[in-house]
Amino acid sequence: MDNDFNPIDNLLARFNAGEATREEAAEVKKWLNESTENATYFDNFKKIWDHAAINNTEQFDTEAAWNKVKAKTIDKPVLTFTRKPEKSEKAFLRQIGIAAGILLVISIGFALYRTSKQGHVNSVTVSATDFPINTLLPDSSTVFLGKNSKIMYPESFTNKTREVTLLGSGFFDIRKNPAKPFIIHAGPANIKVLGTSFMVRSVVDSIIEVTVKSGTIEVATQSDISVLKKGDIYIYFTRSGKINRSVVSTENIEAAQTHTLIFKQTKLSDVVADLQTYYNVTIVLENKDLGNCMLTSTFKNEKLEDVLNIISMTLNLKVDKQNNIVTLNGNSCK
Repeated sequence: MDNDFNPIDNLLARFNAGEATREEAAEVKKWLNESTENATYFDNFKKIWDHAAINNTEQFDTEAAWNKVKAKTIDKPVLTFTRKPEKSEKAFLRQIGIAAGILLVISIGFALYRTSKQGHVNSVTVSATDFPINTLLPDSSTVFLGKNSKIMYPESFTNKTREVTLLGSGFFDIRKNPAKPFIIHAGPANIKVLGTSFMVRSVVDSIIEVTVKSGTIEVATQSDISVLKKGDIYIYFTRSGKINRSVVSTENIEAAQTHTLIFKQTKLSDVVADLQTYYNVTIVLENKDLGNCMLTSTFKNEKLEDVLNIISMTLNLKVDKQNNIVTLNGNSCK
């Protein structure tokens, strides 16, 4: 059965499952750009993913599962398509063994489904539930969706703009195309991009947060238009309309992908901002002067409780955690 699989399948499975490392994701992009055949192969691979219904939300070892399902065979397809597959799709399904693809997808923990808009353009909805996932958009831009997040976009960008809708958080790496701007609808804010990488966090009826890693973007609300550059962090409070802007280190913007937080003589106020984004928790500094305390530390795959313990011991702070709100208290640093 192994002879029926393209050697790249394991890597593509990890990429679509959100378990690819940065190096593996870069390898996928490089492979995609090598030939049109590779791009077509990936498109067909992703169509299987996009048409699957997900029932199991347990996280598991994707590579091990993929190796197991490759050994399985089945006589009939067990996947129901929302539209009739083209001949190239049918051939591809036979080539990789449809059961293997489906069994893997069902085991991973996020939901993908298609709905039809008015007209002939299908809309794709990708939802990350218990863990983040990588998603390749129709223009080869990528978005790394955070847990409990969702993105909606057309099956192909045929209009003058490339528009998507985000609920939750996502790290975007946008393919440059000045003739066709990329627009993200996040609650009441619209984020316009020509080509850059940045993080967006949207909390319903609360905030829209944008952090720019590279390039320039424009954020528009009903009352304001702001242009953001590398290192800018923009927070829009949706209820009050208040806007906060500051400049931060871009080192931890991709923490959701690397599972690593790096602080080098970083102000505690900036540390708190990164922790809130990464752990999806609210952290309050009881003494505002604590924000000027400096921290140097690296956390990799650490639980929030362990990180807070290290910070409290390093800076001699008291930690109080009630539900999803953490309060840090102590004397200001001299």
